[in-house]
Formats: sequence, structure tokens, C-alpha cells
Amino acid sequence: MITIDENQLAQVQYLFEQSSRGNHLLFDPDSIRRVFLKPRRERSSESTLRAKDAEKVERHIERLLAEPSLESKRAYLEGLDRRSYEWVLRTYFNILENQLAESAEAHH
Repeated sequence: MITIDENQLAQVQYLFEQSSRGNHLLFDPDSIRRVFLKPRRERSSESTLRAKDAEKVERHIERLLAEPSLESKRAYLEGLDRRSYEWVLRTYFNILENQLAESAEAHH
């Protein structure tokens, strides 16, 4: 489970609010397209994250969210290897999607 402290909460909420409006502050549009529009054969080999890798991605997300500014968050992402970057991006969007679904359920 990804944990954040209260000091990070406002910034995380801001990031997700902006992302829910299509303004993805952490990821550039080309990266998002590249990851989500990969050919099926490339995605299928990477579609299952092993437990060890899942823990690694979780740590990256926590470190990313702990960075104090948007610039340092982007710099952290740029320092990741390609596979880790893609999994962090996918995980971020998965969290966003879940948050939006929960919010929609709360409004009904």
C-alpha cells in the first residue's frame, strides 16, 4: 500500500485533481501515448507485474510523491529506467482511475 503523510496530501490531491481534468503535470503527453498505445504483443509481455516489481514500483510512487516540488518530481521520473518509468506512469493512472470511480460512486 502506498502511504503519504499529511504534508504531501494537499499536493497529491492537487495532482490528481489536475489529472482528472486532463492536465497531467507529471507526465508529458508523448510519454502517456507511448505507454498506453503500445502494440498488444509488447504490452502482453509486460502486463503482469511480479510481486518484487510491484514493491519496487510502490517505492517509486512513494518517493515520487515525497518530492517537494513538481520540478523535483519530474526530475525523479526522468531518472528512472524506461520500464520503471512506464510502470510508475501506469500505476499513477490506475490510482487516478480508481479515485475517479470511487468519486463517481459517492455522487450516486
